[in-house]
Amino acid sequence: MLKLRARKLRARLISSVLIDFMLISIAFLLTLYTGKLLSLDFIQKLKMQGDFSGNLFAIIVTVIVIRMAISLVFQCHKQIWRFASVYEFTLLTATIGLSTVLLIPILFMVINNIAEGSPLGDITALLLVDGFYNFILIGGVKFSLRLSEEWQRRQVVVPRKRILIIGAGEVGVSVLRSIRRNPDKGYLPIGFIDDNQEKVGKRIHGLDILGTTRDLTYIVRRRQIDTVVIAMPNAAGTKVREIIRLCEQKGCAFKIVPSIDAILSGDVSISQIC
Repeated sequence: MLKLRARKLRARLISSVLIDFMLISIAFLLTLYTGKLLSLDFIQKLKMQGDFSGNLFAIIVTVIVIRMAISLVFQCHKQIWRFASVYEFTLLTATIGLSTVLLIPILFMVINNIAEGSPLGDITALLLVDGFYNFILIGGVKFSLRLSEEWQRRQVVVPRKRILIIGAGEVGVSVLRSIRRNPDKGYLPIGFIDDNQEKVGKRIHGLDILGTTRDLTYIVRRRQIDTVVIAMPNAAGTKVREIIRLCEQKGCAFKIVPSIDAILSGDVSISQIC
């Protein structure tokens, strides 16, 4: 059983590497076509050399090897892209950016060894275009998995309870993410409220911060809230009791989220609350 799992894991990693190889190759072929359209000087000089096909092949191999090497070093092939977030976006940007920076001097030396006098500016421009194509192709394929996952989750049809999150801080955002990751639980986040006046009117992950706790009864009535989630672990007990009293007056259910420390320690999870 363990050997079978290991083989499946190895097969998935190999397929991921092969997909990256294919996308990087396509990106550079598109780059060369773009360079031809732009009539870059060094491409014209390459054509004047003896073995154009062989020289072009050497350039293609150089670019693919460097980009693949950096991708493997950053372990992009090991990421689970259907859960992609800011970290994966940053990782992809760093991988493409670093490989582009490394390729500029390397490709400059390779090309000038073939066609002396090829301008650095043209080579830099070509690699920036290649970096752009890499980002579009690789990012498009990888993040489409995340978009597909989100779309499938939103197709789950269940009765939705309208949720208001009190506290637009770290814990409140964790609650929102948990709700969106678990659409089968039937919660529909309507908005935040927060006692920090500077946050009111702004948005977090597409959700409005509707007001402060003083506006609670109005917002519950106006937005037809079914459940209030109190995500204010540092709030005074009197404040929490006041919110609970207002919820009870409006016949609105409420849930209390513990501190972020309790969540991180594993004593309780957001999904248990929402």
